[in-house]
Amino acid sequence: MRKLLIVLIILSFITISGNEAIFVNDPFFSPDKIDHFFTAMAIAAGTSVLTSIIINDSDSNLKIGIDVSVPLTLSIIKEIYDGVSKTGEVSYKDLIYDFVGLTAGILIAR
Repeated sequence: MRKLLIVLIILSFITISGNEAIFVNDPFFSPDKIDHFFTAMAIAAGTSVLTSIIINDSDSNLKIGIDVSVPLTLSIIKEIYDGVSKTGEVSYKDLIYDFVGLTAGILIAR
């Protein structure tokens, strides 16, 4: 699972670095950032609740790994898709909001 996340992160940076003009109109505060935060929070909270139902309490490291990796992987895939399809802008700021939402979702569900 770690190898998959490393590959996805590397691919996202390759996609981001391929076009420097994509960062021109990317403010830190916008409705898009709020969407990223709440989407990541909902996915993380849902994943956390689901893993607590499916996995025994003795496997807490496995639960945390799944709780973090599912929304993180989806966030990175979304940014890669934005860069490849040209339907959106690749943004490291979006990933920041995704990470904060991921953390909030896990904390709320626990």
